Amino acid sequence: MFEDLCRSLPENPVLGGIVLIDKFLSTGNVTSSYSALVEAYTCVLTYLRLHGLFDKVVSAEMRQGENLKDRDPILRWLQQARGNLAAKCENELADYGARSYGSFFDRQAPYEFVESDLTRVQQLITELRELIAKTNELEEGHKERLLMRLEALQREMHRRMSSLDRCWGFIIEAGLVLGQFGENVKPLTDRIVEMAKVFRRAQVSSEVFPTGRQLPPAVSGALEGAEE
Repeated sequence: MFEDLCRSLPENPVLGGIVLIDKFLSTGNVTSSYSALVEAYTCVLTYLRLHGLFDKVVSAEMRQGENLKDRDPILRWLQQARGNLAAKCENELADYGARSYGSFFDRQAPYEFVESDLTRVQQLITELRELIAKTNELEEGHKERLLMRLEALQREMHRRMSSLDRCWGFIIEAGLVLGQFGENVKPLTDRIVEMAKVFRRAQVSSEVFPTGRQLPPAVSGALEGAEE
C-alpha cells in the first residue's frame, strides 16, 4: 500500500522517517482506517529498525506495548515516534546540510553575511518566534521544537561563521513541519523562505550553491524560482 511513498523518501534516514510519519498522519484515509493505521505503524517500525534508529526513537514506555487494538493508541505512538525522531536525532538533522552539500563547499572557509542580511535574519527570528507562538495550526510539541531551534540559531548568528549547518538544519526542520499546512501557515513559510535566501547568499559568496531539490518542497520550490 505504501511502496511508492517509501521509494520517494529523502536519502537522509532521519528526514526520511519524519517525512514518512508526516505523510501517514496527514492522509485522511490512513488516520481514519484502523487497518491502514496498523500498516503504517508496521511500516514505520520496520523503517526505524532497518536504519538503526529504533533504540533512539522508540522509548522504553513505547516498547511496553500500549494497547494497539484501537486507532487512538496507534496515532499517539506515531506522533510520539515523530517527535522523538526530531528531538533525539537533532545532531543528525543539524548535520544534514553539511552531508548534503559537502561536495559543493569548502568547509574550512568562513561564510560572511553583509550587515543588512544579518540584521534581517535577526528580525525574521523575532517575527517567526511571535508567529509560531500565536498559530493554531501547530501542535505544542512542534512549536516547542521550532522555538528551541530558533533560540539556538539566534545564539550562533554572527557576521562571520565557519559553518551554516545549524542554519540549514532549522530551514529543513521548519520546512518539513510547515509543509503539511500549505496556505494556512503562509506568513511563517514566507519568512522561512526569505531566511533561506539570506543563507544562500552567504553560501554562494564562497561557492556555487547547489539546487534546493533536497530541501523540503515548501522551501525548495520558492528558492529555485526566486530571482536574486
